[in-house]
Amino acid sequence: MPQKRPNDIDRTVGFRLMHRRKMLGKSQGDLADAAGISFQQVQKYEKGVNRISPSKLSVFADQLGITPSYFFKNTEADGLPLSENQKLNVALVQDAAELNRLFPLIPDEGMRRTLIEFVKAVARVKVGS
Repeated sequence: MPQKRPNDIDRTVGFRLMHRRKMLGKSQGDLADAAGISFQQVQKYEKGVNRISPSKLSVFADQLGITPSYFFKNTEADGLPLSENQKLNVALVQDAAELNRLFPLIPDEGMRRTLIEFVKAVARVKVGS
């Protein structure tokens, strides 16, 4: 019997699950506990090896503070083709999570505004705007 290969949609949903989980600093175990499954099952979901049932998708969405439609949103509207989203470097996700964690700890509002403007300027240079 030929081995079943992950479907593109299953991989996309799994990638978005992993991306959002890492952005929030949650572990696979955190999601597994909330859904009543093993962390190994979460790994399979994130790789797109196993499909996520609608009920589990709803649990994950609740745990990640999003709606289930997040897992299926139009990737072209995100400004990146799907293939680039799937290849997103995990280090980038971890860096973004670190910024999200540290930003509220900056006590000076002016410094936070300056940092935001700096990031906007660097992003415009990078994309050629």
